[in-house]
Amino acid sequence: MSLKESLEESQVQCNSTLLLHDLPDSIILQVFSKFTIKERLLFRRVCWKWHHLLNDYSVWRSVDLSEDSFLSSKVNNRVLESWVTSWGKTIQHIDVRDCKWLTDLVIITVAENCIDLKSLNIEGCFQVSDHGIDKVALNCSRLRKINVFLSGLSEDGFDRLLRKCSDLEDIKLGSRGNCHRMLLSVCRNVKDLKVIAIHDVIPFDEGEPVVDDLSLWRLCTCFPCLTAIDLTWCCFITDDALLALPFCCPNLASFTVRECHQVSDRGIRAVFHVCHESLTKIHLERLYNVSDVLCFSPEELKPFPNLKYLKVIDTSVSDVGIAKIAEKSPSLETLIVGEHCFNPFNIHGMFISTIAERCQKLQQFKLYSGRMKDSYLTAIGKSLPFVRELYLGDCRECSTEGLSKIITQCRWLQVLNIQNCIHVTSNTLSLISQNLRNLRELEILNCKSITTLDVLELKRKLPLCDVRY
Repeated sequence: MSLKESLEESQVQCNSTLLLHDLPDSIILQVFSKFTIKERLLFRRVCWKWHHLLNDYSVWRSVDLSEDSFLSSKVNNRVLESWVTSWGKTIQHIDVRDCKWLTDLVIITVAENCIDLKSLNIEGCFQVSDHGIDKVALNCSRLRKINVFLSGLSEDGFDRLLRKCSDLEDIKLGSRGNCHRMLLSVCRNVKDLKVIAIHDVIPFDEGEPVVDDLSLWRLCTCFPCLTAIDLTWCCFITDDALLALPFCCPNLASFTVRECHQVSDRGIRAVFHVCHESLTKIHLERLYNVSDVLCFSPEELKPFPNLKYLKVIDTSVSDVGIAKIAEKSPSLETLIVGEHCFNPFNIHGMFISTIAERCQKLQQFKLYSGRMKDSYLTAIGKSLPFVRELYLGDCRECSTEGLSKIITQCRWLQVLNIQNCIHVTSNTLSLISQNLRNLRELEILNCKSITTLDVLELKRKLPLCDVRY
């Protein structure tokens, strides 16, 4: 073969397109395992080869019905039982939260077939009781993560589960007013807890024990390596418990406090002071005694070098407080702030310039209740061109020029929400279709200058984009 022929053949090979179908089966299986259940089921219809490959055990290590509400409503006990029977040998993670149709019979099938099960989420499955979970305790000794919130499991059934599965590392508990007793079982039986979510309720019976400061102190003392804690509806937890938390668990990475109405600046500040270097997630919600004082302690607010997620909803923290925390968080990737229920409103959006200047890694930004202005949009477009999700909320004070700044400069946007803006017109949607080719979700609520025809035209140009208007 001449040199010229060799070069021509090489060029042909370089220009040929490599299809997924041409890859080795082992590579195709790895690709398939990354998709959701709904996508995997659709791919089975493509060809006989894919149908055969998608019956392979390796693709079904996870069954997650929480990914798609439509799918979870269509799947039933019989379908899920057939999946577990077919692929149970390799299934390690099952998430069936809010599948109210789920019964003990399916959980028993899970226990009998999924002996390598490591994670089980039955949140909201009130038909699942001690009868089914007893089988899980008997057969699934490798379980590491369990969520029994709002299930039909009693404290006695939960105690039996923990005695058999003492290697659990991640637990979410709370249902029917038995949270206190469940917490005692955790302290007695679990060896090395890393993550816990406690969702308590106000008991109907006056003599019913509740999760209080003593409960939290006992928990922290038993598990000094705790890295994540979620306290929700723990109405009897006070600042005194939070003062002890960081000293018992100094490596806390995730800290969530919601609707604990006795918690104030004093307790939150104690956690921030000790754990500021390890914290990666902070979520404060409906804490009306938490205010800007949180950021004005006698000592200057310490930096949060590893903080990636900050959510502050319905507190007394204002724009000033949000700016103070955010400017100390250079690694911030997600910021969600605002007010749904609290009045008077404290969040207006004046912190956005600080966010845009200091948080260059921000990927997701959601603002509730504050009003956007053109200067805010300009700051976001100029300093955060790689942001992927923007919930701009109320944009009635924004102009066409301000919206254009976002659309033309934040070209990596996948999710965009705009409300109450009369300047969103057919021209705006045309600009979106030209610049935001990666957009997958667009909300343009109460933007009265657009018509159904305008939206249909946008859908024609961006067929993968889900538009709500």
